[in-house]
Amino acid sequence: MRCHMRNLYLGLAIMIIILSLTQSQEDASNNSTMANFTSPIVIEPPANITVASQVYEIDPNAFASFDDKIIEPAKQEIYNVTITNSGEVALDDVIVSLSTTNGMIFKNLAYYDSSNQLQLECNQFDLCQRASRSLIKNLGTLKSKESKSLIINAYVKPQVDNRQIGVKVTGAKPNGAVSDMKDIAEKTECVFVDRAGNPCEKKMEGCICQRPIWAYVFGLPVTKPLISLNRIIVTNTIYAIETADGEWHAPNMANIDGYIPSESDHVIYLISISNTDSNNSLKDILVFDELPDGMIGTSSSITRDGQASSQISPIVRGNNLTWEIDEIEPNTQVIIKHVAAFHRINDLRRFENKVYVNGTWDTEYALIRDQSQVVTSVIPAKT
Repeated sequence: MRCHMRNLYLGLAIMIIILSLTQSQEDASNNSTMANFTSPIVIEPPANITVASQVYEIDPNAFASFDDKIIEPAKQEIYNVTITNSGEVALDDVIVSLSTTNGMIFKNLAYYDSSNQLQLECNQFDLCQRASRSLIKNLGTLKSKESKSLIINAYVKPQVDNRQIGVKVTGAKPNGAVSDMKDIAEKTECVFVDRAGNPCEKKMEGCICQRPIWAYVFGLPVTKPLISLNRIIVTNTIYAIETADGEWHAPNMANIDGYIPSESDHVIYLISISNTDSNNSLKDILVFDELPDGMIGTSSSITRDGQASSQISPIVRGNNLTWEIDEIEPNTQVIIKHVAAFHRINDLRRFENKVYVNGTWDTEYALIRDQSQVVTSVIPAKT
């Protein structure tokens, strides 16, 4: 009986051990399956976006308004900016941003829509006159390996380098964003061909600059009339000198030679501005006079073509004087007579001033800025 009970307990113990081992194996198997189900390894397709550009000069002798007021000489250039999704995943909200510095403006933009049709951002010529130094365009979605282009009509002042334009492009992928930044490429030189399309020398008769079709999306360059203008003529002379004791020195006096200024002496200057052009008025004129250190202006008057003189007050900044004149008509001369005094003697005892003039020519075609040369005062030859 005891032996029988001992065998029964031993059998129960063995069964419990076997059941425990079986349950442990099932739990381990279930846990492994659950882990594989909840933590899959995901490999995201690579995303990438790139930007490239081409530049063609359309008209080196164009005109443009950089401040919505004055029309100035400029170069017309066309930029083709191409954005490519070179990755393996589609990108949403692909945004292109361009910015530039003073001396460059964007006047119009063309792009290809979802139907691959070329669209102009601005179709009304009057509205297209607004100038901008920055541009932002959302191209929408770019599929993998898809490219889209922006064509930009730009005007550049002659001394400005077109590579000062920076281009930034961004695109949104499912879990973040990608971007690229580039500067506008150097200008593409023209390939000159004859009417049959054969390469030829630039200076040969019949040779034309061959440009891609997209360079003409804003129309052919307009031939501007050549505007011939006379330069602004400025003279700057010393009319007379009055010393502190009341003695006058003038060009026709022998005692003008070897004059050495003293405090409280007065120097009278004559500044003449001549518009020798027969057809165009000179407007918004500024006459700049830089007096030597230690001198200040005391009074001034203006005369137009021998008419009666009238008082004119300059803007004074230290020893710099600026007079404003509304207009000088064709074939007309204006003379400013002004008196300056020494309030202290400069180290070199100089009394020669320097003058230059700028203004705007009001032509039939355009308003054109101009500036004279800097003229140092002289004592006229004795008569």
